Amino acid sequence: MNRIVQFLSAAALALSVSLSIAAETFPTKPIRIISPFSAGGANDILARLSGTMLGNAYGQSAVVENRLGAGGAIGSGLVAHAAPDGYTLLLGSISTHSIGPTVYSKLPYNVKTDFTPISIVANVPLVLVVHPSVPAKNLTELLALMKSQPGKLNYASSGAGTIPHMTAELFKTMTKTNITHVPYKGDSLAMNDLMAGQVQMMFANMPSAINFVRQGQLRAIAVAGKTRSSALPDVPTIAEAGVPGFDVTGWYALFGPGGMPADVVAKLNKAIANGVRQPDMQEKIRAMGAEPVGDSTAEFASFLAKDQEKWKKTAATTGIKLD
Repeated sequence: MNRIVQFLSAAALALSVSLSIAAETFPTKPIRIISPFSAGGANDILARLSGTMLGNAYGQSAVVENRLGAGGAIGSGLVAHAAPDGYTLLLGSISTHSIGPTVYSKLPYNVKTDFTPISIVANVPLVLVVHPSVPAKNLTELLALMKSQPGKLNYASSGAGTIPHMTAELFKTMTKTNITHVPYKGDSLAMNDLMAGQVQMMFANMPSAINFVRQGQLRAIAVAGKTRSSALPDVPTIAEAGVPGFDVTGWYALFGPGGMPADVVAKLNKAIANGVRQPDMQEKIRAMGAEPVGDSTAEFASFLAKDQEKWKKTAATTGIKLD
């Protein structure tokens, strides 16, 4: 028995030394960032900017892979079960880590133990947009249209259980309206059908919608957050426009698998925190309608716990369960 204990102790010590050495030299090879939604959407864009920041900091390339499906659960699961060495990361979001666990009870991972929070890259407002054929110029007119045609207007989302879906469901609950959900496998796919007029509206992530609004291909009705967006300063918030208390803002953040070495986490956090403070990166993030963050790991972990509790209550209010 003593020999077994000695063997296990030696093995644990060897693993500890190995991880310590790996952390000191990290990174020595390319990093893979999983974006669990389609190319061209907000998640994908911020994953690629995160890869640029990591590359600038440590001289190693970062490759983005889009692994979409199940409201982000497929890509997230891939990272949850990866080696916790810092070479496989996830550009997660409010959809994957705050909303998903409240509406899916059978996820193939535990968001509280199978991931290591690193840093929020950016906060992303949502904007309620409609196809130009919709005969409503503002929220008052849109609500009147919804109530005159219950169930006949369709809204797109980037997938069941994502922030655009849950924001719309919260909106329906608070306004007592009935619109039909049409889920897609990502922002860009939803946007394509919205611009084609196949669906009438969407609570879209600002980076996915901003250029189409500027070009007149979509009409912005209202912003979902507490304050107006600097990208669309003339567009009111939903609360301003007639739904008091409505406040939803998305966020996108870098995660690793659970159990990552603290030194590796610190290096990754430093790269993002410093990266988002560079003038050129701030310009790129703000140009897409987002706000750079780059908080500490401790700040992110504290925020995440509160946000998960908030959406647990919201899911109960809306009654949405997707298992």
